[in-house]
Amino acid sequence: MYVWLDRLTRFTRWVGLLLGVVEVIVFLVAYPNLPATIPTHMSGGGHVDGYGPKITLITLPLIVIVVSFLCQEKFIDNQIPPFTSTNAGTKLLMIGLVVAVAVVSLRFFSLIVF
Repeated sequence: MYVWLDRLTRFTRWVGLLLGVVEVIVFLVAYPNLPATIPTHMSGGGHVDGYGPKITLITLPLIVIVVSFLCQEKFIDNQIPPFTSTNAGTKLLMIGLVVAVAVVSLRFFSLIVF
């Protein structure tokens, strides 16, 4: 009954990991060309209100990779079978978390690197 949700969960985790790895590669390629100080925080209106060293940019892809990795079933619910009526909400929340972290990271990362 929940087979498509199991596939969606697996797909989302792999996409999150892939996005994190791609961001790390882009970071390593772009790092020499980045300015010494980069924006690290933006207000709700899109104005930069925080700066830091360029090495802090690596935290974004690493967060995506860690969140995707930690959303593996063996870390979250080892004793509960994949997608049942009792855990579907939790697993959908995990999917949403991985997607949200990946999208926010990719958006902020692309604003700085490109």
